[in-house]
Amino acid sequence: FYSTNHKRKALVGNIIVALLTSLVVLIVIFYEPNLLQQNLLPEQIDLCAVILKFAFVYFLFSFLISLIREIVKDMEDMNGDEQNGCRTLPIIWGIKKTKMLVYFLIVLTFALLIGIQIYWQQNQFDIKIVFYLDALILFPLVASLYFLSKAKFQKDFSAVSSLMKFIMLAGIFSMAVLYFTIFKNLVS
Repeated sequence: FYSTNHKRKALVGNIIVALLTSLVVLIVIFYEPNLLQQNLLPEQIDLCAVILKFAFVYFLFSFLISLIREIVKDMEDMNGDEQNGCRTLPIIWGIKKTKMLVYFLIVLTFALLIGIQIYWQQNQFDIKIVFYLDALILFPLVASLYFLSKAKFQKDFSAVSSLMKFIMLAGIFSMAVLYFTIFKNLVS
């Protein structure tokens, strides 16, 4: 149903894929709400709130990065989509306007991550996670702005899409970094 209907519509298909991808982060919370409280002592109840905040941030990050990547893929596949009668953003708006939307989404994601860093600094979390975030997520986001601004051909958009995949992977691995730098100390 998605590939025959929603993929062919501007932004609708992109939002559906990004939403479904990012909801994976929240599945545990939606379907196992007691999981967060089973192993906690009464004095650690605040940890549940922290975990829920982080889960929401991961959901939002996942949604934004997936949406960016889906739109970039539409720019990459524009010729084929046009031949198949798809009405994606690059076909309707053109590459220039579609790039502007992607720039906005990247800056929004960057601002979200800077806000998280400020939160961590105010709450005196381990600085290793900030270095991880800067090196493996924020710097590649800035690089993606540059590469997207220069992108003209399918291979250029493919490179930006690959960079988004790397950022997604770094986001997934950041969960382990968070556990070993923040949550492990909070739980023990």
